[in-house]
Amino acid sequence: MKAYGADLEAVYGAIYIVINPARAGAGLKIKSVEALGYGLPLVAMSEGACRLPESDRPFLMVADDAAFRAELAQSAYDYAQRQFTTET
Repeated sequence: MKAYGADLEAVYGAIYIVINPARAGAGLKIKSVEALGYGLPLVAMSEGACRLPESDRPFLMVADDAAFRAELAQSAYDYAQRQFTTET
């Protein structure tokens, strides 16, 4: 898939989720709005979710906390250790 100058409809049609790792900036993030406009769920840091009303965003997971990331990573590892052993 060609990234530079790619057909956005084709790109967005081929993916299932959008991640916006924006850590700085001002105002509404157009990439987040664009993802939502294509009907895709969004994972973003608080900055990527800036100006999207907190009470009205079931389409979004905000993940800026390093402790949350570490907890999620540990859960993933624990799951893999339980489910994908040579015994199972």
